[in-house]
Amino acid sequence: MDGNLINGFSPNKDPLSLSTATIFVPSRRAARALTSSLINYMEIEGAVLLPKIRTLGDVSDEEFGLEIETREFTELPETIEPISRRLELANLVHQWVEKLEDTTRELYNDEDIVIPSSRSDALRLADDLCVLMSQIFQEEINWDDVLKIVPDDFTNWWQLTSEFLKIVAQYWPEYLKEKNLIDPAERSAQLLNLRATKLETQGSKGPVIIAGSTGSVPSTQRLLKAVSQLENGAVILPGLDKSLSKEEWQKLSYTKPNDDPAIETHPQFGLAKLLESLKVEREKVVELDLDGKEPNRGCREIISMALTPASFTSKWIKEAPNLQSDKINETLSHLTLIDAGNERSEALAIAVAMRETLETPYKTAALVTPDRNLAQRVSTELRRFNIIVDDTGGTPLANSKPAVFMRLILETLYGSERNPSLASMLKSPFCLMGYSPSQALKFGQNIELIGLRGVINPIRLGNLQKGLVRRKQELADAAFISKPVQRLTDEDWIDLFEYAGKLDATFKPLIEFKDRSDLFSISEIVFTIQNTLAALTLDDKGESAFLDVEGGAELQDQFEKLIETTQSTFQIIWQDIPSILDALLSGTNTRPRSNVHPRLHIYGPLEM
Repeated sequence: MDGNLINGFSPNKDPLSLSTATIFVPSRRAARALTSSLINYMEIEGAVLLPKIRTLGDVSDEEFGLEIETREFTELPETIEPISRRLELANLVHQWVEKLEDTTRELYNDEDIVIPSSRSDALRLADDLCVLMSQIFQEEINWDDVLKIVPDDFTNWWQLTSEFLKIVAQYWPEYLKEKNLIDPAERSAQLLNLRATKLETQGSKGPVIIAGSTGSVPSTQRLLKAVSQLENGAVILPGLDKSLSKEEWQKLSYTKPNDDPAIETHPQFGLAKLLESLKVEREKVVELDLDGKEPNRGCREIISMALTPASFTSKWIKEAPNLQSDKINETLSHLTLIDAGNERSEALAIAVAMRETLETPYKTAALVTPDRNLAQRVSTELRRFNIIVDDTGGTPLANSKPAVFMRLILETLYGSERNPSLASMLKSPFCLMGYSPSQALKFGQNIELIGLRGVINPIRLGNLQKGLVRRKQELADAAFISKPVQRLTDEDWIDLFEYAGKLDATFKPLIEFKDRSDLFSISEIVFTIQNTLAALTLDDKGESAFLDVEGGAELQDQFEKLIETTQSTFQIIWQDIPSILDALLSGTNTRPRSNVHPRLHIYGPLEM
């Protein structure tokens, strides 16, 4: 903002110039964090038009506009939808398993061979294939080179592996060509290259800044190189260590991973390779904080020495006298090491530390972790103090209340332990059927008391009304009747029968899937589940209890995407329904609509 980054670009002096800039960041979360920081700055300095903030991974079609003759861009096929990609790959995996010959299995004698045994296993394996394909396309590796890898000690295993990889190396490209589609990872890599080409050939009218990227893939490296060569371009490297000796830096820059496999685990390896590809010497990289105000410089120097490449650790003996204990103590005085006995103790210790921060007015605290499970545990522990802090990285959609309710329904209908699931479902705040929450809860409790608890022949979903009629007749001759049941009047029984009848009618379409012996599509079953949930969750005011709950809108969005996959060749049987829905929801997160605490935060590493 002060003009030190790019010559002639000083938004503090010319606020309107900020809107001409384009800033690239690694992720959407980083984009949101940058936007928030600029807004906070604007509140201090006055109104400013925001720059265009884009992520490196998400290439927008509109950014190419009509300025460039992008014949290659306009001729690119449409991208296959991510959900269709998962389903079609799962179908290919399942077909591969079915065609696996017995002679192939006999190659391994008594060795265990783990293959996907169900369609849900195939779906999860398809997710792994999606990750592998993304890595191959990002690294611009030829599939033929991958299939030529034949470890001598594992020739039989590699034979099976290479045949499996033909799913993505051979059959998947053929499927996409037939449908005139392109894989999202491949299209993203091609568009990144187009973005770099545009900057190389046409430049940019406004400033272009790339921040926080290490250029770990070739297409990103080309973009970084194109921006670094612009007069109005700047590349901001995250945490470049300039205290490493020249010999250490050369070791990182020119050593190949095959020669020293451990070298690529060094935190500076990616940056060293990036500067090598940019043909920029480390000494020519300008530090943003040259006035000595950086508060953690001493800490960074100590960490840099601790992470010295293995072949240079002999320098510790030489450098040790320069690290006086008082200097180390002063540098690390703000750090605290917690040795937790287990995961819960770890989360509780962090939560207590964040809670203690609130004792000091205006003081803030943030947990920065790549572990979303730890983030969720800390968030849960903070609720013990009545402090609500949401993880900005999101929580798994499968763990949201609407998704848990849906899984309860599927377990009740298609699972093995139906009675506990049915009782939990009936008493859920989402099971309303057009009644008020208090009325629906009372109905659910009565059905549990009459037809489920302590009953030898419990009633079943789909026959609730008939089961209650039978149980009323049985109770007439029973030696013991619980007091809540004794207090039921004839009118109460009529209302209960009516409620049970509505439940039976609502669940009938889902129950009918159990009578089918044929295969059916994901779209068909999801459409039925969506309609069932819509009827179940309506309250006495005609409003859905789903949409205002965290995860409800995201679940509906997933339903809509799955319903649109009517042309998918991936089909299932009714026994697969619970596991398939679990697999489909995995990997999807629901994010808080707003941060509920102004002073405590939970972030992912890319947001800092």
